[in-house]
Amino acid sequence: MSFRSAISMFAGKPFIVMGIVNVTPDSFYDGGVHESLENAYRHACRLRDEGADIIDIGGASSRPGAPVVSPEVELQRILPLLKRFVKGFNGPVSIDTTWSTVAEAAIDEGALWINDISAGRYDEKMAGLIADRG
Repeated sequence: MSFRSAISMFAGKPFIVMGIVNVTPDSFYDGGVHESLENAYRHACRLRDEGADIIDIGGASSRPGAPVVSPEVELQRILPLLKRFVKGFNGPVSIDTTWSTVAEAAIDEGALWINDISAGRYDEKMAGLIADRG
């Protein structure tokens, strides 16, 4: 599935539901209960089965005061779930990251959207990556 075909899936829909899966030990959203691969996978499948149009996977907390997570740690957290989940999901998978290296690896594994809360301000290579790969 391409980004353009994913967008066209939503034509005419009054709203789009994004299911969030945080694979972090310190998530303010879910308290870190989806940190293990099995728990995260079950949660992603439940969100899909309950009608989520997009699944967003995040490997670093964005809560105020959260420690910065390196791209290597973020990749260790998100890639196992992404690789397992993307195979059986007909909708787009989004990756929540501010690192271009994480975004690139995720795109290589099938992620279609990058959810960068910094809008490219934290990593100067992000905009170029999205322009080239998006």
